[in-house]
Amino acid sequence: MKRKHKVLGTVLTASMLAASMAITASAVQITEDSAKTIALENVGITSEDILYMEAKLDYDDGKQIYEVDFLTKDYVEYDFDINAEDGTILYIEYDWKTAPISELGAKETVTLEQAKTLAIAHAGQTAETVTFKKTKTDWDDGRRIHEVDFYTADGKEYDYEIDAVTGTIIKWEYDTENYILMPQTVNPTPLPVPSQNEDNSSTEISEKEAAKAAALKHAGLSSANVRWGRVKLDYENGRLVYEGKFYYNNLEYEFEIDAATGVIVNWEIENYISIPQTVNPTPSAVPSQNEDNPSTEITGIEAAKAAALKHAGLSSVNVIWGEVKPDYEDGRLVYEGEFYYNNLEYEFEIDAVTGVIIDWEIDD
Repeated sequence: MKRKHKVLGTVLTASMLAASMAITASAVQITEDSAKTIALENVGITSEDILYMEAKLDYDDGKQIYEVDFLTKDYVEYDFDINAEDGTILYIEYDWKTAPISELGAKETVTLEQAKTLAIAHAGQTAETVTFKKTKTDWDDGRRIHEVDFYTADGKEYDYEIDAVTGTIIKWEYDTENYILMPQTVNPTPLPVPSQNEDNSSTEISEKEAAKAAALKHAGLSSANVRWGRVKLDYENGRLVYEGKFYYNNLEYEFEIDAATGVIVNWEIENYISIPQTVNPTPSAVPSQNEDNPSTEITGIEAAKAAALKHAGLSSVNVIWGEVKPDYEDGRLVYEGEFYYNNLEYEFEIDAVTGVIIDWEIDD
């Protein structure tokens, strides 16, 4: 299944998406198999079209949900959150892992305005029913893309990444729950942001430079050691935050600081230049995606977990493991997973062939 979405010919796609948002099951609690069926029917495929699929029951914002994730044979990854009570789809994420990248220097044929039109049509909306949250053109993984984010009057949020050369939709997200409509202000006033001292004392800060100082303190670095990216004041999920990034020793640090409380609400660290890690990987650790050969996959997952712990400087007795699984990312097989330690969430991606840690995030 090659899901290529162009600027032209989106009417059918839009109607299918709009109809799929209304899919519900009976009023009684649905089963795991029912949740899987809802997700597959939403996409319009069957179990024969996928490489793997998993579902688990979880709680989110006080309600019981099924998290359903699967990867198609064309390496399109879908993540669903489905209300376990009535089968309503609360969240969808689409990520085409192997979408072709245009040749270097290829001319943009899709404008940002055309990308906005495509995204609105794909979501089954009109220009009159949406409010744009973000529209910009950027580079991502060697690809020139248009980012288009908008929300509707009833609080549904849609985020798109569209190839600026081909018009292909690379990623999109649909979220019914997390966007909080905020009053619009011309110049929002920064609220005092206290730095996070270890003794919980509060040192008020109100300017961008003070937010940068708080981020550096959290990282244990000084301004002389880093190269700054953009730092700005923004609204995120209904609250005013400072968000920004800086670079140190081939690592990219991204942060969000709550402008009302000073709490660091998001903290990510990622290699922006691949650096070989001392993992001592071997290609034999790569898991096959054949369920008839579970021993190979177990060996690979355990090796990936050990590499992640070594990178974090922790041992297995100290952490609580989340999900760890093989996946296909940007044309290569990786292990991706998460674990928890001391109220922090660690997320990682490790190249299954080379053992290089290609993504590393720490989130409060």
